[in-house]
Amino acid sequence: MLYRYKAFSACALVAILGFAAPSCGGSEGDDETGGGGGSGGKGGSGGAGTDPLHAREVANCEIAPTVKDVEQKIIGPTCAGIGCHRSKDIGFGDYRFVATKSWATDAMEAKSTGKCKDEPIIDKDNPENSLMFRTLQNDPKCENGDEADKMPPSNALKKLTDEQKVCLEEYIKAVTRD
Repeated sequence: MLYRYKAFSACALVAILGFAAPSCGGSEGDDETGGGGGSGGKGGSGGAGTDPLHAREVANCEIAPTVKDVEQKIIGPTCAGIGCHRSKDIGFGDYRFVATKSWATDAMEAKSTGKCKDEPIIDKDNPENSLMFRTLQNDPKCENGDEADKMPPSNALKKLTDEQKVCLEEYIKAVTRD
């Protein structure tokens, strides 16, 4: 119950500030739909998933077969929704998932500000070289050869299963596909 209250409070704050967060659905929904999109607050559009990027299929991912599903079922609850990469002002991770139609839209334009400074979070031209992709590996490296932070870190509140990691890798490939 406390978790639901905190999640509701965070979503309410996001709505008050006037932008939409994909993980702040209007209702819980069932396991198949992921819930509604929410209102998005003043001037916001909610997270209804009308962006064509959301409809793209994610290969080899039964638990989240579309981009929207990966964002709602994996990135929201394990990366952005628990605080590490929550938003511009909340969280402590190097990169913050910003509320746009799709988190991937922002991540393809963003660069790391941490250890792997100025590297693309999602590299449109070389998805498997994306910092997000490399940090999911067992021994992640920056492009310059320095050690990168493994995601999620060993002290993370929520761990990713092997299946979720595959889904995230395939998500990166799906959002960069023409």
